[in-house]
Amino acid sequence: MTKLGEKGCSLLEVCLVLFMIGLLTSLLLPYGLSMWRRVKSEALLNVIATEVEMAQLKALANKTNVILYIDQAGELCELSQQRRLQPLPKDKYLSMNIKRLKFGPTGQCQGCTLKLWDRVRGLVGEIKVQVASGRPKVQVC
Repeated sequence: MTKLGEKGCSLLEVCLVLFMIGLLTSLLLPYGLSMWRRVKSEALLNVIATEVEMAQLKALANKTNVILYIDQAGELCELSQQRRLQPLPKDKYLSMNIKRLKFGPTGQCQGCTLKLWDRVRGLVGEIKVQVASGRPKVQVC
């Protein structure tokens, strides 16, 4: 509070404003961090889904079989080129409910579920590859 003719804020008013800013920050920071983690996970799942779509398009274009599998490190690989498609962060790995996902010359596949795991937090999300059409659908947990 200021008296007539004085300019500025008292020390008490400044401390109150700083306390309120600190309180709001402490309440909103955990939400912001979890949201940031979710956005990063969804982006990674979308990149992996794009790799699956690219494998399907490669099978269609070359009229050959394209086979995807998960290697020992938990990363998605293409069998014909023996290469990892999308490098994953060290704290993440993939699992699949079948041994190999095969796209035929027509682009069709048997369908499967790829799950992205965090070594600390558990299941992050999954990609469901639809039977026959081979279209991937991303779902974040």
